[in-house]
Amino acid sequence: KGSGGIPMAETAIMLMLMLTKHAAHYFKAQQNRQWQIRQNGELGGMTAGIIGLGHSGSDLARKCKAFNMRTLGLRRTNHPCVFIDEMFTQDNLLQFLGQSDFLIITAPNTPETNGMVGINELRIMKPSSYIIVTSRGGVIKDDALLKALDQGLISGAALDAHTTEPLPPESPFWTHPN
Repeated sequence: KGSGGIPMAETAIMLMLMLTKHAAHYFKAQQNRQWQIRQNGELGGMTAGIIGLGHSGSDLARKCKAFNMRTLGLRRTNHPCVFIDEMFTQDNLLQFLGQSDFLIITAPNTPETNGMVGINELRIMKPSSYIIVTSRGGVIKDDALLKALDQGLISGAALDAHTTEPLPPESPFWTHPN
């Protein structure tokens, strides 16, 4: 507990930048020796919704503010957190999700958080939004996440943690285009 907070927050920032700046597109274009320009987004003005405000989540909120992002936090209590613009509890999960351009999971997978985000919750999100998981898999239901990606309910996901680890070679997460 606490030892991986800063690296997890830095990983989340890296993944947010990679998604917003279309890094995978540019890496592929480079490998194919093709000049391809895309319109890149900016983190400034976007909203980061962070589930879990322990060491990693609170450090991530601080880093998001450096990018001029709006920050939302969700945890068991609505106790204020420095660098969080608006705090939510699980009772307000849908309102929280509907405002998040990035949903970042830094919470552990516990009986309270396991399966917290399913297909109904993902339907609330903006089609332009992204999911980032840096702590533990299982908070978002894998089948729901794949369905949301396939149906274009969200733009993409960057997963540093999965429900099953190591991720089996046959998992569709390895080859999913989003």
